[in-house]
Amino acid sequence: MKILPTLAFFISCSVCAQIAPPTEIDLNDLGSNYVPAYRDFDPGKDNPSDAPEEILSPRQTRSVRIISQSKLTEVPYEQSIAKAVIFEGERPLTTITISQYRNFEIKWLNENLVHLMNSPGRCVTVDTIFDVSSSRLIYKAGFNHCGV
Repeated sequence: MKILPTLAFFISCSVCAQIAPPTEIDLNDLGSNYVPAYRDFDPGKDNPSDAPEEILSPRQTRSVRIISQSKLTEVPYEQSIAKAVIFEGERPLTTITISQYRNFEIKWLNENLVHLMNSPGRCVTVDTIFDVSSSRLIYKAGFNHCGV
């Protein structure tokens, strides 16, 4: 069976467009609300006692506990907020606030570095890497995955 050359060209162009690498976007244009906020833990504002989810570091000396998260079936994405706390053993160190998300993912890269990926939209992700030992954000970048 022969495939028409035009149809073959269309299929190959469609495949090429889908495997294009993501392009970096300017976070100043995107808005700072999508970049997670990192601050020192405040016992008056943060209550980590009933954390439903805990992400352990590779050697299990530290953890990130998600202490609150909007129910996305009840709240519009633009109003969604999640909070997580970084712990060393049982001692809380840093609070992370994630605003305006559709999805987010937190992973430990090693014992000191936490990678957080916030997806505020279908095509956009914001990646941050936080150094727990120095308590500072060492990387932030936004990416467009739809090729626009």
